[in-house]
Amino acid sequence: MSRLVLHIGTHKTASTTVQDMMHANAALLRDAGVIYPSIGRHSGHHALVADWAKLARNFHVPEGGEAALRALVKDHADSDRTLFLSSEEFSRGHPDGCTDMALLSEIVSAFSEVEVLVVVKEQWHLLQSIYLEVSKSRQPMRLPELVEHACDTGMASGLWLDYGKLFDHLLTGFAAEQIRFVDYRSASSQPGGIVGFFLRHLSAGLDVADLELINDGRSNASPLALGSWAANAIAAPDTATKSLVNMASGAYTAEFGERPSCIFTRAEINAIRKRFDASNERLAQRLEKTQGTFRLSASPLSKDTVHREDIGPGFWLRCSRRLHHKWA
Repeated sequence: MSRLVLHIGTHKTASTTVQDMMHANAALLRDAGVIYPSIGRHSGHHALVADWAKLARNFHVPEGGEAALRALVKDHADSDRTLFLSSEEFSRGHPDGCTDMALLSEIVSAFSEVEVLVVVKEQWHLLQSIYLEVSKSRQPMRLPELVEHACDTGMASGLWLDYGKLFDHLLTGFAAEQIRFVDYRSASSQPGGIVGFFLRHLSAGLDVADLELINDGRSNASPLALGSWAANAIAAPDTATKSLVNMASGAYTAEFGERPSCIFTRAEINAIRKRFDASNERLAQRLEKTQGTFRLSASPLSKDTVHREDIGPGFWLRCSRRLHHKWA
């Protein structure tokens, strides 16, 4: 009995951590009957979806993503192994960059069992993560406009925020019984965190303690939320540099200590939740028919959380002084 587990993200749910850890420990996984292949230059299997998602050339492989995927099917579908493939790019929703799920399902149909794993987290938390990731390479959309766009379209930067729509897209190729949604917070709180969850789900017979640790188990971690936002405000319309983000983050810590931060105002958080809570409940009702009880955990915001509207003159004065001492 061959098995394919296709981990399609979503983005910013520790997918890079999972990929880095699996890639570094591929030999150990192979001994346990789990194949995590090396494809292209990255630990994740983005090359398999590079053509569909229109990724940059450095993600591509010479033979093309479809040919590489068909070769994997040929090598492992007639076996007793589990093939584990992971790329959050499979879950992109932009019309010009989304995966052809019908073709993908046809290609992998030779496996005895096919499972599509979708890890999701509450929408405001995902939207903040998207903002912070975009900020690394370009000036992001202004936050009021970002929130309005996300609520109007159910998407951000070509990624689904309305997970019911993502489910609909997956159903264009896969049966509902083949699709499993996973609550990110619940999976991360299990022993061994998100990597431990995947090891158990893959029936690898391994614990996180058995693996070589990569990046302290936190690859591609997001920067301090309000530090990144402040750097963007200072740098606009240019892209904020890493040194500017570090400067603003240092000013935040000096002003607020170790208090957690959120780029959204409290009113924006409420608006995002009002927009998506009902669709999350509808998705849970749909999934109950095939995978049992599913609930998307709320990403908590403590009373100590500093929101964007809490940033005042004291913080900006600290930024100004730090900029003066650096460039005066």
